[in-house]
Amino acid sequence: MQFIIYARKSSESDDRQALSIEAQLKELREYARHEQLDVRSELNESKTAKEPGRPVYNEMLERIERGEADGILSWYPDRLARNSVDGGRIIYLLDRGPLKSLKFPTFWFDNTPQGKFMMNMAFGQSKYYVDNLSENVKRGIREKLRRGEWPGWAPVGYDNDLKNHQIVVDPIKAPMIRKLFREYSTYRFSYDQIYEAAKSWGLTGRRGNKPVTRSEIGRILVNPFYYGHFAYRGELHEGVHKSIISKILFDEVQTVLANRSRMQKTKRHLFPFNRFLKCAECGRALVGQQQKGIHYYRCSSRLSQCSAEYVREDVIAVEVQEAIGRVAVPKKEYRQLSDFVEKNQDKDALEKRARQLAAVISKVDQRLDVLLDTRLDGLIGPEMFVKKKESLLAQKAKLTEQCNKALVGEDGTLEPLRMFIREAHAACGHAAGKDYWGQKAFLEKITFERRLAGKSLNVSYEFPWNFLARSSARENWRGGRDSNPRPPA
Repeated sequence: MQFIIYARKSSESDDRQALSIEAQLKELREYARHEQLDVRSELNESKTAKEPGRPVYNEMLERIERGEADGILSWYPDRLARNSVDGGRIIYLLDRGPLKSLKFPTFWFDNTPQGKFMMNMAFGQSKYYVDNLSENVKRGIREKLRRGEWPGWAPVGYDNDLKNHQIVVDPIKAPMIRKLFREYSTYRFSYDQIYEAAKSWGLTGRRGNKPVTRSEIGRILVNPFYYGHFAYRGELHEGVHKSIISKILFDEVQTVLANRSRMQKTKRHLFPFNRFLKCAECGRALVGQQQKGIHYYRCSSRLSQCSAEYVREDVIAVEVQEAIGRVAVPKKEYRQLSDFVEKNQDKDALEKRARQLAAVISKVDQRLDVLLDTRLDGLIGPEMFVKKKESLLAQKAKLTEQCNKALVGEDGTLEPLRMFIREAHAACGHAAGKDYWGQKAFLEKITFERRLAGKSLNVSYEFPWNFLARSSARENWRGGRDSNPRPPA
């Protein structure tokens, strides 16, 4: 009788069960030598037997079908099968005759009705073990989700504390992650530029000391884990881990990503200012054209009475940068304004606001409980449940951030003013850079009208940018550009 030795370990990872295959082979060779078995070949693979489809296992059974061997030597029946399909194939080969014997150092088998019955029981026990283990793992994951714990490896910027079974902030990578979000939210970096910047900062991936990859940057920028929530199998959960960024900053980055995506779709025309400006003479949009590799913009009007001439893109870019620079707040002024805001806070109002926010957060928690009860009662479907839960969790995250700021002395009512000052300071980078797409997006956000008269750009700023533009006029300011600003909503 000729045998094939078959050894298997469940994990495909090299660093898990590393000695399992070699240990099995040594034991099986010694057993074959002791029992004087004729071993024709040895096969091994690292693949789970929970589901059918193992290539080496299938190859072994095909060789037995061809008559190259008629016996299998393995460590235990669960090495051969942990599912009903693979176990059934072994029993069927025994019934038909190509397979005559199974040998195990730790299990007795004889090719008799009683032996096949015992083998069926062994395969059934192996399948039961896998099924029960799967249910235990799922139960543990559900419990983790209820506690707000992420059931997996921590993303970049966090570490797994295996001793205490917690996810903790990485003190080295977390500041880089925070900087990554802040810089990208300013529109001053394209995706390629922010990727190169992250590498220059020394940001490494989750495993090892290799630089972070482009795909990891993409996953970081859309991962809610960094503001305290996490998504598992399409459902958003509130985490207990410490956040690295605020929900407000995360939403700003999502807006930038959405705008960048639209820019990429429009970028096939290669004209960043296409239909962005209007002709001061007839009011029609300016469209881009390319002549000898140079971009020009012309009025889209077909009326012969419009005398507007073609304008080069670099000329328009200078005007756009000047319009942005007109509302830019330098570093020194930015610090002065920030200090002024911090000094003029009402401490009593902070405490009152914190109490009000805590009451609103409590109401949101109640709505989440009611939503869960409604889902358990089958009154709403899973899609509606997930959508509404995400909305409530996002609302709670923002309220919690505002409450925490009020508790530590940051007046949430002044947050719009702080954000305005930060954006005005970020305008310095827009005005000095060469990112036409980012400059367009920023100027579009702070203005409601942009008209080109010859080679001069006249803009009307949104509130409150109009006040900042008037107070920071430059020497080369052309009168009338900020006339008739839009009143506050």
